[in-house]
Amino acid sequence: MSIKAFIKNLAERNKPIFTIGLATLILFVGIIIFYRVRPHKETSLTRIGNESSFNVTSEEENGLEDSSNTSFSTDQAAENEPFKSVTQSIDEEVGILEIEFTSNGFTPKTTRAVQGQAVRWTNKTDKAIFLKQKTSTYEELKESIKIDPEQSFSYRLTQYGTWHYEEDLSKYFGTINVYKVVN
Repeated sequence: MSIKAFIKNLAERNKPIFTIGLATLILFVGIIIFYRVRPHKETSLTRIGNESSFNVTSEEENGLEDSSNTSFSTDQAAENEPFKSVTQSIDEEVGILEIEFTSNGFTPKTTRAVQGQAVRWTNKTDKAIFLKQKTSTYEELKESIKIDPEQSFSYRLTQYGTWHYEEDLSKYFGTINVYKVVN
């Protein structure tokens, strides 16, 4: 059997498949051409405040402060406004951000804090963990920090922006979005 006869025989046996494939190709090309040539309506975006700065307020329930009720709202502050708050007043206002490490990873996995707020990671497993930053922001956290079982490690976040960290052995990770405090 020659190659020419083989190809002819193959085409005859698979004619329905080739026909469906060609029809599908024509349909998709038609859709692409239709959407490329039709006029597009531009949507307008509305900016809501200045996203580079935030005011921090806390709510109190029954006289007890709860840092999980911290709310953030935008304010019209300059991008390079100096950090004004005293760390003690931040701790009094919003509390210490508590993050636990369990066998399922960090809880909460993604959270937010204010610039200057203290964060406490607590190891709730029966093995030592090694906390390290994935985003090189803090020189003091350049090396992994060992946290023994049922022990904690605290650190004050002084840089604003998104900061990523992970447990070195398990590769569980977490994220803290740090916002500026505007007085």
